[in-house]
This record gives sequence, structure tokens and C-alpha cells, in this order.
Amino acid sequence: MINIVIADDHPIVRDGIKNVIEKEIDLKVIGEAENSQEVYKLIAKKSFDVLILDLKMPGVGGIEILKDLKYTKPKLPIIILSSFSEELYGVATIKAGASAFLNKSSAPLELVKAIKHVVTGKKYISPSLAEKLAEQLDNTSEKLPHFNLSSREFEVMRFIGAGLKITNIAKKLLLSTSSVNSYRSRLFEKMQFKTNSDVVNYIIAHKLYE
Repeated sequence: MINIVIADDHPIVRDGIKNVIEKEIDLKVIGEAENSQEVYKLIAKKSFDVLILDLKMPGVGGIEILKDLKYTKPKLPIIILSSFSEELYGVATIKAGASAFLNKSSAPLELVKAIKHVVTGKKYISPSLAEKLAEQLDNTSEKLPHFNLSSREFEVMRFIGAGLKITNIAKKLLLSTSSVNSYRSRLFEKMQFKTNSDVVNYIIAHKLYE
């Protein structure tokens, strides 16, 4: 039996993933987490075979959780299941140690296939993601500046681009307004933004909205 933990802040999404998994006789969901604190608690209390992790988690972001767990639990297979496209974080998460990256629009059978593949210790790479990995091996290819952002800085950038105020962003991310302002300052420095309009223009130009 392959024991699985699902980490996603949306109950409907978790239920959907469970419905897919529970149709397989050799797969079982033994735990769920809706924020980063619950992820760490489950890691400490339970033994399981695969973690399915969303990138947009309240508290510590998915990229930070991934990096933490690859240090503390290097053999734990982690499948990133995100609403972000492969162009945004597919390659980055694989390089950070994820065993697989799937978009939430992927077919259920692909998720099942990925789970059964990564539990053997191998990475599951879709054909489209394999192409993107190959492209990044080309030293002539340029890396867009938003790839240098942390997952939290990227989330703050997208929320600013959507017109949210700092106080609203703080509530969504379970952070203080001072923390959000710090992330804003860092992303503005990295991206060389001057105003929020620069953020909006960049997001539109690179299709970073959902």
C-alpha cells in the first residue's frame, strides 16, 4: 500500500485528489494539511510514502516547504500539484528537489501514474516539462527575472498585479503587513519595478495571471 499525504489549502481540491486516489486499491490517503504548520506536524507524526504539495500554501510557501523537506526528509517523494503552469515553476521545482510537477488541470490518470512512478525513487517528467528542462540546458536561453523570486515574493507580485492592497495580501498569506511590505521591497528590487503599474504590465506581458 502506498500511503499519501495531501497538502492544499482548498478542501474541494483535497477532496478531488482523494477521490482520484481512492479509486486505486494500492493507494491510500492517510493525512491532509491545509497550511504549512499542518504539513510539518504530519511530517513529524506520520510515516508515509508520497507528499502531494500545492505551491500556494498559507504560512510558509510551497517552495520553502519543498526545500526544507529535501533537507530533513531527502528520500521523501514530493509531487507538486499546482495551478501554476509549467512555464512558471515546473523546471524550478524539479531543480529544487520535487519528484514531479503537475498542473491541477492534468488528467487524473497522470496523477496516479506519477505517484506510482515517484515512489520507486525516480522523477516523473511529463513530455512538455522534459522539453523545458532541455531548453534550460541551452546556455543561450535567457532566464526571465521572475524565476529569481522566491515563491512568497512571486505570490506577493501576483496579488499586487491583481490590485490587492497590502492588508488584503497579508490576510490571504497569513502574514503581517510588515512582512508583506518586506517581500514587496525585495521583489521590486529584484525586478527593478518602480510602481505597482510596472507589476501589472509585467504580469500581463508574461501571462502570469491565472
